[in-house]
Amino acid sequence: MAVQEPLKQSHAILDRSSRETKASHIVRLLENAVGRLDGKDLLEIGTGSGIIASALAKRVRSFLSVDVNDERQVLDFEFQRVETERLPNPSESFDVVVSNHVIEHVDDQQLHLGEVARVLRPGGVCYLATPNRWRLVEPHFRLPFLSWLPPRLRDPYVRVTRRGEWFDVQPLTWGRIVRLAGTAGLACTDLARDKVALTLGGRVGPLVRAATPLWFLARPLLPTFVVLLSKRPVRGDGGRPRGG
Repeated sequence: MAVQEPLKQSHAILDRSSRETKASHIVRLLENAVGRLDGKDLLEIGTGSGIIASALAKRVRSFLSVDVNDERQVLDFEFQRVETERLPNPSESFDVVVSNHVIEHVDDQQLHLGEVARVLRPGGVCYLATPNRWRLVEPHFRLPFLSWLPPRLRDPYVRVTRRGEWFDVQPLTWGRIVRLAGTAGLACTDLARDKVALTLGGRVGPLVRAATPLWFLARPLLPTFVVLLSKRPVRGDGGRPRGG
């Protein structure tokens, strides 16, 4: 008798305030990297509540959001359900792709980035954000050191703490992101410094940017990786993949 695969669990964040702030940060980081978005065609992978999608759709020429589930609280944008990591769009259909905290949930991370590369036009970019495997508290189940454990020990930890039946997240390290992106033909530019500076703002933000020469030392400690993936060099470091 075949073993039944677990159903996909929902990890969508439905809080409007935090989603609107996140959308604002995504727009600012993308515009810092590639300029104004009003002439761009944008694909969002992972719709969730739809709050981020709604905000992005208002800033671009055309917009589509796709997800394996439909949990939208907002409906004022084009949406399509998908079954797998494979995207329904023709090759070279979009100037920008947004994959915000999605890659850690897909079954085939390499296919996810391969599809991103396929649908991007030459010169296109992808905003990618995902939790650091080595963050102290895993953000989906809010358990310390959960993602540090070997995979065989993660489900028992989730069960014994009564946070769920299984751990359905595949957390990434910086090095794995670079390797997956390189295999897909995408170059990595680290945007986490700019994201931290944007979040802190005020007088602290410029100090974060001034610490660029030391930033690589802080990267392993970051709770979240924020990356620009591109088919060409981008402003800042030439788009060269960075190991770590």
